[in-house]
Amino acid sequence: MADTFDQRFTGIYFEADSINYSFSVTPLEVNKFLLKVPVRIMGVPTASDRVFGAEIITDKTTAV
Repeated sequence: MADTFDQRFTGIYFEADSINYSFSVTPLEVNKFLLKVPVRIMGVPTASDRVFGAEIITDKTTAV
């Protein structure tokens, strides 16, 4: 039986294409906030961390 995917490929993917968070529930004293973004790993296990980056596209958000 043939493999259904390339086993050499590894990566991560975002579980959703957007995240909603309301700063109205954050105390005014807070000037930094760590938002945990859920991601999934795909491919075979590796011995190294999978590092990724993300950016905010300012013209695609209503955040001020």
